[in-house]
Amino acid sequence: MNYRVKDFEDKVKTEGRILVKDNVMYLSHSASSISFFTDARVVEAVLTTDTGVGMENLPGIRVYVDGRRGRDIVLDRDEACYRLASPFDGRKHLITVIKITEAAMSHVGIKELKLDRGELLDGFFPEKNGPKLLFFGDSITCGYGVLGGPNTIYTVRDEDVTKCYAYVTAKLLNSEFQILAASGHGMYVDYLRDTERVVPPFFPVTAYHVDKAAEYDFSEFVPEACVINLGTNDCNFIKDEDVIEGYNSAYKKLVYDVRAAYPDIKFVFTIGTLCDIMNEAIERVASELRAEGVEGIHVFFLPFQDAEKDSVSDGHPSPITQYKDGERLAEFIRSIL
Repeated sequence: MNYRVKDFEDKVKTEGRILVKDNVMYLSHSASSISFFTDARVVEAVLTTDTGVGMENLPGIRVYVDGRRGRDIVLDRDEACYRLASPFDGRKHLITVIKITEAAMSHVGIKELKLDRGELLDGFFPEKNGPKLLFFGDSITCGYGVLGGPNTIYTVRDEDVTKCYAYVTAKLLNSEFQILAASGHGMYVDYLRDTERVVPPFFPVTAYHVDKAAEYDFSEFVPEACVINLGTNDCNFIKDEDVIEGYNSAYKKLVYDVRAAYPDIKFVFTIGTLCDIMNEAIERVASELRAEGVEGIHVFFLPFQDAEKDSVSDGHPSPITQYKDGERLAEFIRSIL
């Protein structure tokens, strides 16, 4: 059977912020995914993207069958039918499709599911009973370069969000989660001092890089903890007085915006893997917010990586460092919730 979006959007489980627009379901953000049960012998999907971003930025997805890793697919055409899985046995299987590359580079649009000799079936999705989590971050949170070799130059093919600390944290806590992150972006300025390439504007929008006018419905997902890991790119200019003040103001505004959407949320301010000179600025933000009566503010700095032993593309953290940071953060979140 063939299912267009209007036929399947109520029959699949989604995770992450998912935009449905003009009969297309968009996986934009890192780790956004859909899952469904089917007895089809072959599972295919009509997928779209914008190949105008260039070969180096084409999006990647990963398919899991019954929780086991299947194939990775790079979308190299504006629209095409891709084979996701081919169980062939006619039994019910759980199929999960997750976007492993970041939103700022490219998107994945799902137009149709094509199920050969099978259909979508009801089923019980694996329960996630941990605290719901919201992550803000930059390249580290996207899994930038995590598959690359030491001192290699980054390409998006070396990016895999399932290897990043945020994904590890969520899995260790058995949590549903959202990631709002983009490489090179900051809280107030990006790594080139551009005040437009920053992460906070992502928050009120479902899929910022697909449609900036599509406001997000905050009732769809109510996180218990918000992890903010922003400043690694701002730190290049933190000695500039205007950047110091801009960072402080932007950080506090983001916290107040998140608090307005989720009044009971707790915050974890973190940084450190590639930058420890922002600690004082982050402590200042936390201190001022507490003085202003904001509750649930926690600071948890991660250790600076051993770059000689444990870095990959463009000096970014390897899967080993990412996993260690995920373990540390998961344990800290357990301690505050």
